[in-house]
Amino acid sequence: MRSVTCASGSSTCPPYVVFVLATTEPHKIPLTVASRCQRFDFRRIETGAIAQRLAMIVQGEGVKVDPQSLALLARLARGSMRDGITLVDQLISQAGDELTIQRTHELLGLADPETLVRLLGYVVDGDGARTLAELQRFYDAGGDVRQLVRALLGAIREAALLSVGYQDAEALGGAASAGLEKIGRAAGRNALLGLWRSLMEMEPELRKGADARLLLEVTLLSSMIQPIPVTVPPKPASEQAAGERLIEPAMDAEPAVSGSDARWEVLKQKLPKPVASLLTDARLTAVRDGLIRIEFRYPAHADLMGGARNRETLLSAVHEVFGPDARVELVAEAKTAPAGAPAAPRPAPSIADDPLVKEAMNRFDATNVRVTPRGRA
Repeated sequence: MRSVTCASGSSTCPPYVVFVLATTEPHKIPLTVASRCQRFDFRRIETGAIAQRLAMIVQGEGVKVDPQSLALLARLARGSMRDGITLVDQLISQAGDELTIQRTHELLGLADPETLVRLLGYVVDGDGARTLAELQRFYDAGGDVRQLVRALLGAIREAALLSVGYQDAEALGGAASAGLEKIGRAAGRNALLGLWRSLMEMEPELRKGADARLLLEVTLLSSMIQPIPVTVPPKPASEQAAGERLIEPAMDAEPAVSGSDARWEVLKQKLPKPVASLLTDARLTAVRDGLIRIEFRYPAHADLMGGARNRETLLSAVHEVFGPDARVELVAEAKTAPAGAPAAPRPAPSIADDPLVKEAMNRFDATNVRVTPRGRA
């Protein structure tokens, strides 16, 4: 028998020996090795092909499985035929000779498409009570919270895709897809992507062993967009041009925001700390027709926020929180005295009370010893 010397030179290998190297990171293979190999790239199998193969397997086994279950299992296989066959084998061993879509959801601890549509709709509508009630029904039915999170991520993705007129092979189909399309068009891509990011941020906490149910409830409730009650009082002519600095054109009337808007806190959290510190003494005074009005207590802070870099950072965060078409108006708070009353002496503001100084002192754990006016030793 003829033999060849192996690359190491330490032994001989028969000519029929073939070395197969498998990796999921081909970019890490040294060029000296890759240049001596014949490369074969194995890609994920299409969902439809997996479903067809699973149908052949269950038919050969004499088991009745409805097409919806096969389509679901093919999606869960995520391109791996082996994983799809393993799922079918496990379910058949528990379900017996017949496997329905309802039984499939029960055995896998999954939420059915109707539940996903209802739950996502409640979250987008800001209905906390119905959201918690729907989650409670899912828990009582023995559902798996981690599976629910994955299913919600998929539903959010599908809603976002359908909102722009795209439907891929992994869509839920039927009434579920129609419901998700309606949700996607009503909520908008930014709201859906914000919810998607919030759910994705749960993954590290779930891996740490956090209470999955509590974490999901808090995440969904904190991601809700609450409706904003708005009134439109007439704006006095004396205040129309008092200390205003605009990033975008102002609206004709100034609607006041009654109550608190959760998005105001979200906006401040998304900004870098130096920029967010400028909003410490500011407040959200109006949200109407895409125009966001922010009123500053200190005119200097309005000027700083109106700078090119800060303005760009603020607008980016506003578009993420309030929508891509949102505009911003920065207004310095106007100090007016009652008619006929003498102007009250206004104490000189201390630099130690400036939010930027406070932020620096907090960050470096500093203490204010004294304040020396500029130009004095």
